[in-house]
Amino acid sequence: MELQPDLAILDVSMPGCTGVEVLKDIGSRNLRTRVILLTASAGDHQIVEAVERGVYGLMLKDAAADTLLECMRSVSAGRRWLPSDLVGAALEREGEKRAKTGQVENALTAREREIVSLVAEGLSNKEIARHLGVTDGTVKIHLHNIYRKLDVGNRTALTALSLSYRDQLPNVG
Repeated sequence: MELQPDLAILDVSMPGCTGVEVLKDIGSRNLRTRVILLTASAGDHQIVEAVERGVYGLMLKDAAADTLLECMRSVSAGRRWLPSDLVGAALEREGEKRAKTGQVENALTAREREIVSLVAEGLSNKEIARHLGVTDGTVKIHLHNIYRKLDVGNRTALTALSLSYRDQLPNVG
């Protein structure tokens, strides 16, 4: 028989899987287990994903033991424990990032996103041109348009920007 605990306390980073992955699995199985995630330093994306997946509690590992007990009691009673200084700030920053992602995605054509991806892989203009079957001049024109649309000045800035959005933009990174 499979265990079905009322409360689970998980680390965001665990060997083999993450606490968010376990939370997702609990949700997909329609279990009633309430999850508290502990973290030393979760990224905004992890925090937002945990909230979206229905986490009941989120705490920093360095919190006092009595705070953890208070969190456990609260979650056991069906109340959420999502500190606004941790969760609210992450939701705000991630919301801004998602809005920017939409702006970036909508600003670029499919070909431009493809070129951004190739630049992020470290290809030169000549290599990109060969890969796409176009001239070096065409790649330069596309890069000029990309730089203007994304307000970046060079390949390094473009690569940094593309890497920060690679999980969210199709054909980038």
